[in-house]
Amino acid sequence: CIASTEPREILERFAAEPAAYGMLITDMNMPEINGLELIRRARALRPTLPALICSGVDLQSVDSMLEQERIQWIVKPPEASELVGAIGRG
Repeated sequence: CIASTEPREILERFAAEPAAYGMLITDMNMPEINGLELIRRARALRPTLPALICSGVDLQSVDSMLEQERIQWIVKPPEASELVGAIGRG
């Protein structure tokens, strides 16, 4: 498990050992790149990586696109049971 507010750091650590991580959980709004781009870059290294965007913005307007890319999303702050359920579906 790694936690960081810097997408570049996350990608560097993920690139060093992509199989070591079970899921990528990210916010949509991050410095330099957004959460969707972070997921796309990580999946360039490991296409089957489960991913979840947890955002303060309601993403219903892009829900079908996220579904097509196999990306779950939840609105933050999520209830613990909602987060656990999303991770379980990951």
